[in-house]
Amino acid sequence: MSADQSRRQSGFAPLLASHWDLSAVAGSDPARAAALERASTAEALVAELCRLLAQAVRTNTLRLGWEESRRNPTECRAVIQWWIGAEAFDWFMNGRAGYRAMFRKGFLRELCLGLDFNQHIVIALRAMLADALPESVSAIRLNCTFDPIGPITLPKADLLASLVPHLSKVWAAGRFVGDAADAPPRCSFNSGVQLIVDGDRWSAPWADDANATLDLKGAFIGGPEPYQPKDPEQRALTLATTGTA
Repeated sequence: MSADQSRRQSGFAPLLASHWDLSAVAGSDPARAAALERASTAEALVAELCRLLAQAVRTNTLRLGWEESRRNPTECRAVIQWWIGAEAFDWFMNGRAGYRAMFRKGFLRELCLGLDFNQHIVIALRAMLADALPESVSAIRLNCTFDPIGPITLPKADLLASLVPHLSKVWAAGRFVGDAADAPPRCSFNSGVQLIVDGDRWSAPWADDANATLDLKGAFIGGPEPYQPKDPEQRALTLATTGTA
């Protein structure tokens, strides 16, 4: 194991129960809390997200969008959505070694751990897509309000170019690529149960199994430099202090 791998595994270790308390979840749904207690390491979560993304490519269930920027419609970014199921979604959102937990842990240690973890995920997902996708892919062009414009054929190289690790981000898919603006949301969240995070109460969102889907959004490209409208460091601070993005 390299020194970098060792530091990463140490940094990405799960939060202690004293910082990330599942007792309210256990009181409401003991089976769910037990599954979260069994959830494995952050590295295992990354491997599972990659496995499920590869499965989506194989089964042709991957949703690909090419989203126009508000600044300039010729500047676009990749939007990649794939199903992960309710249990992996809960692990991602609410596990002690999950996505939000790593942002919280980084805040406690005054490190950019959440940004490092997000970048680690993006690099792994990008590498998988580079190997698995054909040289051109079918996608849906989206306007700047995420409404579908129509189908396009997109070079894989453009898709990968948008996935700049430090500017891309992973989160739950609130609206699916291709859905009309007036379509009812398909990824429904329930946040009635709460986590206790260093004494504060955070929602513990979950999604129904059929629609539990993640969203990987790249940087806008086509201009002088790739960019992300929402500052990654500000997003990291919001995630670390409120659990929302």
